[in-house]
Amino acid sequence: MESRYKRKTKRELEQLAFGFLKSKGAFFHGSKLLIEELIEDMGFEIYPVPGLSKFAEGFLPRAGKRIFVDENQMLRYERRYRFTLSEEFAHHLLIQEVFPHKSAKEIAATIDGFDEAEYCDFERNAKYLAGALLMPTPQFIERFQTLEVLFSEGSASRTGILYSVIRELGKEFSVSDQSVGIRARMLDLVREEDLGSL
Repeated sequence: MESRYKRKTKRELEQLAFGFLKSKGAFFHGSKLLIEELIEDMGFEIYPVPGLSKFAEGFLPRAGKRIFVDENQMLRYERRYRFTLSEEFAHHLLIQEVFPHKSAKEIAATIDGFDEAEYCDFERNAKYLAGALLMPTPQFIERFQTLEVLFSEGSASRTGILYSVIRELGKEFSVSDQSVGIRARMLDLVREEDLGSL
């Protein structure tokens, strides 16, 4: 059976994020992507749902322009909420990229027919794309390297330097430290073993 979802490469996802953000550059405040405002500008409505986290952190229905998010996460965990929004929106961007000429009904049927490997690839791609949207590559690399030099002056420990860099980038991009660490790993700025020591 022919695959309906072909996993995108990092390069393809980076290009998708770059192209999209280039067309929406007004939605930044410093390094922080104004993800709520951007999503609403794209015609989506965001609905907080009490207790959604029992099933999922967020949900993008196959029809309509709505994103459902866990209410508790939205109210109490801003950085995680921002990533959830970005990931659900990334699903939308991937769907538009892969199935540009299909109706909502056709897309729903296609996604429902994904096998486990296709679904996992789709989800992994959405997570990667979410990170690329919230932490654009050029800005992220530039800030990472600048902070690495800055924090090197006050600490001899590689672990201490990375800890400080990751915490500062988490604040600047308004994402979790874990998201920063994963993004840095995906861009080959740190090794897996570096992250394991934090």
